Amino acid sequence: MESVGFDILKIAYAKGEIKAECRKVCPDKFLCDDLTQEVTLIMMSKPDEVLVGLYERGELTKYIYKVAKNQYNSVTSPFFKQYKDFQRRSNDGDRKEI
Repeated sequence: MESVGFDILKIAYAKGEIKAECRKVCPDKFLCDDLTQEVTLIMMSKPDEVLVGLYERGELTKYIYKVAKNQYNSVTSPFFKQYKDFQRRSNDGDRKEI
């Protein structure tokens, strides 16, 4: 049986709310798609009572934005390590002379 928090996230994802908050932080379309997935996974790991409380107070999208912003900007975040740092290292490699 699915939890109420999971149902709330399914609706937010289907309505494009998670992606919309990620777009506010990430200008790159491809990175934004990856950021959306990462933020969704992080939100799914939150306890049911946290998600329900955020939803009931009308703070869910604001919280999603904060998670997205932290993931995108923090050099210690899983998103940065997996995507942004890889992209940065790949671009640096393109500039090296052979």
